Amino acid sequence: MGTKSVAANPIAPTILAQSQGASISIAEAMERAQERFEGTVIEAVLDTGRPHERTDIVYALRMLTPRGDILRIRVDGRDGAILEADGRGLVDARRRP
Repeated sequence: MGTKSVAANPIAPTILAQSQGASISIAEAMERAQERFEGTVIEAVLDTGRPHERTDIVYALRMLTPRGDILRIRVDGRDGAILEADGRGLVDARRRP
């Protein structure tokens, strides 16, 4: 499948993701990331899962934190679980329950 950019057409990512078997939309993936971390999603791409992620559909997001750091977040396209998050300022950007 490869990495697909979702920035150009707001409808295309949903259609592409659904055709690939995703259960959640790109908007839902972005919402999940913003529920967990403070910041604004600045990039979102549909990506293939890595072997250790045990899913074939992943949304790879980049988020700009209030401090100006960039986080990289991977969200499972099937159930919306946060698979991985890293980047400088990750601990400071994490929302507290």
